[in-house]
Amino acid sequence: MANLVLSAQLRFAVALAALPPLQKSTEGHDVSNPTLTHVARSYGAMVAAWFGAAWLCAWRSAAHAPVFLTGAVLAGAALVSSVAYLQARRFRRIGPAVPGGQRARSMRFYWIVNVAQWLLIFGAAAALGASGHPRWIVAAVILVVGLHFIPLGRIFADRLHYATGAALVVLACSYPLLSPSGPQDPIGLLGAGIILSASAIVAVAANAVFERARQAHG
Repeated sequence: MANLVLSAQLRFAVALAALPPLQKSTEGHDVSNPTLTHVARSYGAMVAAWFGAAWLCAWRSAAHAPVFLTGAVLAGAALVSSVAYLQARRFRRIGPAVPGGQRARSMRFYWIVNVAQWLLIFGAAAALGASGHPRWIVAAVILVVGLHFIPLGRIFADRLHYATGAALVVLACSYPLLSPSGPQDPIGLLGAGIILSASAIVAVAANAVFERARQAHG
C-alpha cells in the first residue's frame, strides 16, 4: 500500500509539472523592476520559514532535544519572515512588471497546486493509517511537499523551488532506508525542517542580491 500511495503521488506531480510556465524569469538580464518571481519568492520565504520551524519543532519534541531550541527556531523564523515581508512590500510598492491577468492566472494555479498538495497529504495519511503503515506517513508528507514545489517552480519561474523540491524528494526516498529507525526516525523531521528553513534564507538572500543590483543599476 505504501508503494501504491507514493506511486500515485509521483504520477500526479508529473501531471502538475506539465503546466506551462506562466512567467518568464528576467533574473540576470533585467534589474530595472522586480518581477512576479521576486514578489512570490518573498511570500514563499515567509511560508517556508514557518513551515521549516514547525518541522524543526516537531523534530525537537520527537528527539527530546533541549527545549530552548524551540525558542531559537521560532526566533529565527520570525526574523527571516520579517525580512521577507519587508522585501515583498518594497517590491509591490515599486510595482512588479507583470500584467494583472498574468498574476491572477499564476495565483489561480498556485492555489490549485496547494489544494492538491493538502488533498494528497490527507489522502496519503488516511490510506497509510488504514492499511497499517502509519510509520510511513511522515515520509509520504515530505514527499508530497517536495513534489508540490516542482509545479510552483514553473508557475513562478523560480529555480529555487526546483532545488527545494528535489532536496525534499531525495530526503523522503532516502532517510527511511538509511536511518536506524526507518521511516519513523526523527531525522526525517529534522531534514525537512533544515531544507525548508534553508530555502527561506536563500530566497531572502537572493532577493537582497537583486535589490543591491537594482540600486547599483539605477
